[in-house]
Amino acid sequence: MQLANYFNRRSLPGFVAKRYAALRHRGKQFVESAEANEAQDIAYERLGEVGDGAFGAISLREGGTLIVDQAAGTVRLSESRVWAGGYMHRVPAATLVGVPMVGSVAIGVAVTDVAVTDVDDPELKGIVPDTASHGEPLAARLRYDAVWALDGDPFYPIFTLVDGQLPNEVTPPQDSAAEMTVERHVREDHGSHVVDGFQVSAGGYDAATGEQTYVIGAGVLRAEGRRVSRTVDQRYRRVENPTLVEVNGETHLYPDGGVVTLNNGPIDSVQTVTVIKEVTKSVTHQLAGGSDALPDTPVYAIMSVAQGGNTYAANADYRLTADKVDWSPNGAEPSAGSTYSVTYRYIETVIPQAIGRSTIALEAAVVGQPVTASYRWKLPRIDIIAIDLDGAVVYIEGVSSRYNPAPPRVPAPLAPLVRISNRWGIEPNIEDVDQRKLTEADVRAMLRTLLDFGDLLSQIALERDIQERDPASRRGSFVDPFLDDLQRDLGIAQNAAIADGILQLPVDFTPIFADLGSEAITLPYVSEALMSQPYRTASQIINEFQAFAPLPSPLTIDPAVDRWNITQSSTRSSSSSSVKRVNSYRPDLLGTSLYGTTSRSTSRSVSTRLASRSVEDLEFLRAIEIAFNVTFFGPGEELQSVTFDGLDVTESVTGTRVANANGEMSGTFTIPENVKAGTKAVVVTGKGGSRGETSFTGQGTLTTEVYVRRVHTTTTYTTIDPIAQSFLMPAMRQITGVRVEFAGKGDAGKPVAIELRDMDGSTPGTEILAAGRITGDFALGDPQTDRETNWTLLPFEYPVLVDAGEWRAFALLTDDADHAVAIARLGDQSGDAPTGFDPRRQEWVRENPAGGDLFKGSNGKTWLAMPDADMTHQIMVARYTATSRTFVIGSYDLSEIDAAGISDLVVLLIYEEPTVETKVTIELVRETGEIVAFEPNTRLELDDYLTEEVTLRMVLTGTETLSPVVMPECQILFGRLAETASYISEAIALDQTHGDLKVRSVLEVSAPGTSSVAVAVGDDEAWSEQADPASVSLGDGWIEREYLDGPVSAPELRERITLTGTPRYRPLVRNLRVRATEV
Repeated sequence: MQLANYFNRRSLPGFVAKRYAALRHRGKQFVESAEANEAQDIAYERLGEVGDGAFGAISLREGGTLIVDQAAGTVRLSESRVWAGGYMHRVPAATLVGVPMVGSVAIGVAVTDVAVTDVDDPELKGIVPDTASHGEPLAARLRYDAVWALDGDPFYPIFTLVDGQLPNEVTPPQDSAAEMTVERHVREDHGSHVVDGFQVSAGGYDAATGEQTYVIGAGVLRAEGRRVSRTVDQRYRRVENPTLVEVNGETHLYPDGGVVTLNNGPIDSVQTVTVIKEVTKSVTHQLAGGSDALPDTPVYAIMSVAQGGNTYAANADYRLTADKVDWSPNGAEPSAGSTYSVTYRYIETVIPQAIGRSTIALEAAVVGQPVTASYRWKLPRIDIIAIDLDGAVVYIEGVSSRYNPAPPRVPAPLAPLVRISNRWGIEPNIEDVDQRKLTEADVRAMLRTLLDFGDLLSQIALERDIQERDPASRRGSFVDPFLDDLQRDLGIAQNAAIADGILQLPVDFTPIFADLGSEAITLPYVSEALMSQPYRTASQIINEFQAFAPLPSPLTIDPAVDRWNITQSSTRSSSSSSVKRVNSYRPDLLGTSLYGTTSRSTSRSVSTRLASRSVEDLEFLRAIEIAFNVTFFGPGEELQSVTFDGLDVTESVTGTRVANANGEMSGTFTIPENVKAGTKAVVVTGKGGSRGETSFTGQGTLTTEVYVRRVHTTTTYTTIDPIAQSFLMPAMRQITGVRVEFAGKGDAGKPVAIELRDMDGSTPGTEILAAGRITGDFALGDPQTDRETNWTLLPFEYPVLVDAGEWRAFALLTDDADHAVAIARLGDQSGDAPTGFDPRRQEWVRENPAGGDLFKGSNGKTWLAMPDADMTHQIMVARYTATSRTFVIGSYDLSEIDAAGISDLVVLLIYEEPTVETKVTIELVRETGEIVAFEPNTRLELDDYLTEEVTLRMVLTGTETLSPVVMPECQILFGRLAETASYISEAIALDQTHGDLKVRSVLEVSAPGTSSVAVAVGDDEAWSEQADPASVSLGDGWIEREYLDGPVSAPELRERITLTGTPRYRPLVRNLRVRATEV
């Protein structure tokens, strides 16, 4: 704003930084217009801060109707009220022309400030009669002219158009405090979900551009609690980018018709194809006993050689040598210079006449002879389409795998819509994630369904009873849905595995711990200050209320997690089921064919009606050796005890059992036998009263947050006097620690601990998100000089993610009476005790410099707020110096793990991926150089038994500000698939009152390739194979088989299912039903 004779000190450089909060006029002092302007600006700034806190920095309050005309390139907007720049603007209706309809375009409010004087508006002259000011020029007026625009200075964006469409309908009032409260409630209680609509369908594949089109329906959803709404469908286009694998020299036999089906598809391109062709050519014999060259090379075989009525014998008269007819054998041969006929086959490189998805059509060649092909094909991949907080479409790519691709994990801020199973070049298979809100009507419908099920079960029980009583009806029946081992006869040796309703070949796993070191694995980074409160006007004792119970001694154990437990069972089902469930919890896969990622342990005893037997399926921890390291013991302090889950394991401890001069003690102990799986407390106690505690977890499911809380966060049971500082995170970042300035130091042997805590309302909570500690031998800050060495870093053990807009607090704890930190207190210029002046910066602290509050307490739960003070501190975050990193887990000779070879592999990690730009991928590097990529915590099913040496590595990708975080716990499961396995049912009683019976067996089978499923009835002494089943295709490779066997005269029989397969072709069986009736 340009205005003559306008003065305002707040427009001077550096004046606002002095943080003057108000003007105090004193008697007989001059008052300038500059001071009136300054007082007005201070009031408006305060009002703006209040408005920003209530509405947000930019908020559409009323109106906001938007109509897009893509053909004309125009956007019509209604009259609206918009809060922006600390002011409520009234924006008139407008039509924007020339709006780009391709790409992203921001539409918002451009504001121009206009100074109006009495020259522009005569009504601004003095109007009070009989005064000196009457008719004289008075103060100018400031007017804000706000208009709808595509840019401006300043410019406040409200809407975002993507390809001419509005991905998120902005509904006033926007970003109100009430909505933010609702967002937090939805985020914490329900997570991201679809409220209505947002169905996704395939819109077709464009072969010219290589793009898939997806139609995303209108609707409403909540992404991390934030409401996203759109009133029209959106067409989302994405170029396919499959991962290509090259195959060299794949061999087939030439078929009738010349169409060869390759082993892999879809085919991307074909490099070379060779076929065998047969021709008959006339050749002139050159020299007796010499060789005659054939015109087509390379020659595959000579079929016949003849001259006139004479046919020469192969090997006796001639042989094939270097693409020539070699007459060196001492047999008959044509005379030199004469012509003879040769029928031979040669190899020719041909160009396919047509390329299908997995087939190539070739020109004529010899049927039954080899065809070799070198080509590239597209690996399968499962992707996710999601919506972010702003309503934009986010396409999350999974890991391409020729074996068993798994969908990617969806970061919390996104609302997933569908899983995309790419078929490359044609429409993909789309599966709804079904993360949708349940209405009260839905819940009532579910209740009615449950009640109906109860009624139906009662009816079935009665019908079953009457059928058992009917002598002319069924004489015996049996069903097994393959949910557990309760329906099989465990008194007879059998080894087929049951998992999630599927009977399958078992896998014997060998678990191996991998040493990843002691620190979290991230992208390389440097720490930088994201927020800083550098002012120092006073100091604060940390342990103000004088609690002197010692801080717990940090205790670490290795390994801290064992996700492979021992199960008491006589079959392989439990171990096979465990490996399916040992992965990270994936609620997005529940109820789908990809399910198999939750962990459960059961304890049950069930009696059956035909055999007096009980089945136990109990999970126990393995009795493995655990290494421990405890610090901050007293120098020379002796070990008192080590307990595991309350059990004394001190006798198994190896090591010195005495802390060294630095108070550190190391050793090992062994987990006792028969300890049930779960999370167990590990406590190391010294004779001097020092005590360290941590947790050992033996379970399949573990998140990063739970891992840090259980394993690497020290729980304080004694009363500690902490101080804490709250702060508001301005952006999603990963905090590495906090820098503070110490103002007092007591005993150097007394450490200072730091904890990152959640906020429980307006005070620090009790949940510890991260922790760390330093020794008491820290440097003190200089109260008179501002320099870098004043700061002391208190690092966290691992970078911890905090979302933008989240309130957090860090707490300091010590058992020393004199450790103190610097703080900044608001200014008070009273003559008796002036406070709030920073001598280093020569400034008064006039407003809360950090936005949070300082707290102190006596027990870490009840806090006294100090709203007029902030700790002198800096919040340190990671800035990553590289966006990718490859970390080698280790090299493994698979023949040493299992001499017969490894077919299955699971790499168990505990990791965090903050956003879709951050990812952890596991790579298996084979001796051939082939790299097989797959997701952590998912089973890699190979198509052969490997006995070579392989290298496992993890690849981390991220951004400059965010990285995946992998905890230093890794367990690798190497498995070998059994080539054959059997299942034997429990005995089925047959009622032979009226003579022999016929037995009907029905089951659903998937037997790809060379795998097979054989069915027999009988008992352990004699089995009768069932053959020639009636078959019905069920789709997706499943076939229902129905066997009929009879007559059967035995009083009881069992059903035996024999599975035979390979790592490439694995048979599956489900839904077994057996029924015996009269012949």
